Amino acid sequence: MLAFEKNGRYESVRNDTELAARITDDIYKTSGAIGVPAGAFVADVVHSARPIPEGPPPPMTAEMRERNRASIVGQNCLFQTIDTLPRHIGYLKLDGFAEASVCQEITGRALAAVNNADALIVDLRDNGGGFGESALAIAGYLFDRPTFLYDPRPHSRVPSHTASPIFGSKLADKPVYILTSSRTQSAAEYFVYNLKMLKRVTIVGERTAGKQHSGAFHRLDDHFGIGIQETAPPDNPYPVKGWEIIGIEPDVAVSRAEALDVARALAESRSRRSR
Repeated sequence: MLAFEKNGRYESVRNDTELAARITDDIYKTSGAIGVPAGAFVADVVHSARPIPEGPPPPMTAEMRERNRASIVGQNCLFQTIDTLPRHIGYLKLDGFAEASVCQEITGRALAAVNNADALIVDLRDNGGGFGESALAIAGYLFDRPTFLYDPRPHSRVPSHTASPIFGSKLADKPVYILTSSRTQSAAEYFVYNLKMLKRVTIVGERTAGKQHSGAFHRLDDHFGIGIQETAPPDNPYPVKGWEIIGIEPDVAVSRAEALDVARALAESRSRRSR
């Protein structure tokens, strides 16, 4: 970074947001040149228009926790749509992975509503992430045995395997299509990445955002911070070592606007062939 600065690389930067993005880009270009595999998290610099507070956030009170619980339950735990489309295709539009301990019952009802479908579409085009435990819980419905999901965060509290099989679930052997966009990120990418690596789903849509964020965050000053990998990540058995910056490439690349229609056509075609 000092060499780049000395060579004038940052003199043409127009604003602080662009500076943070350019430094992050340089981190990954340099990391790749010295052998860090694509997709692995190294560090990223962020700019905040609002002042970044010093020290850790204050602990949540019981009143705050109850208010958050009531709010997320009132939003149906971010399940925006639960439906069965023509030709027995289940459709779930999920705009975030809400806290598992709060949303266990609602999640169970959502999956039960599509349990008899011949195929399932999970729409994550507007999913900005959330809790890995919730992503793991939903993935559990899609397997008939405990299945490993890679979590890039050292010492993660998220279990390493799904709780499969889920009693009563009929989805473990059904075709699954996941809709993605450039807004699909974080815990949603954890979900998409693992199911792609396991070849369990067909991903339809756009490349995801590429925001793994598995490092520790440090405040640099009032408006800049850095997330950095301070501890070696867990061993990753998959050939693609993560999704930071590079995102997750869809199996069927189409615009976000086309993704649902394309996934429906794929599901209907597969259903006709299996009859």
